[in-house]
Amino acid sequence: MSSGSARRCDALDRVTAAGLAVAGGGEGAETAVVRRNNAVTSALYGRAVPEVLFDVRWPDGSRQTFYSPSLIVEERFSAGADYPVADFVDTSRVCMRIADQRVREKFGFGCSQSVATLAGIEQAAARFAGTDRVTLEAFRR
Repeated sequence: MSSGSARRCDALDRVTAAGLAVAGGGEGAETAVVRRNNAVTSALYGRAVPEVLFDVRWPDGSRQTFYSPSLIVEERFSAGADYPVADFVDTSRVCMRIADQRVREKFGFGCSQSVATLAGIEQAAARFAGTDRVTLEAFRR
């Protein structure tokens, strides 16, 4: 990776962290920050990130939206389907690894947002048994 690319990547990571801190974590705040950062990525590199948001309903009824910088989640999951929590986490791990690789191939560096998505999924899933069911409610672009 060139030093210019590294600086831009580091700057995007700082913008993400700062944006989430300012947004205060309210509903939709993370989504807005991610979309803004992807607009910055497109402007810096002249290439769009094929982002997708996916809405999840956990076994306790709570809902959460996650981000993928790749359409891979639409290939591995189905909207409206439910999955055992353990399978959902495992498949999400594979999806975020593939998404990171696709970003790396396209831009020359990995995607910290896919790493953050996986961390969020793992943290939320830790509250449930692996056999509990999680529903992927919808995809949004």
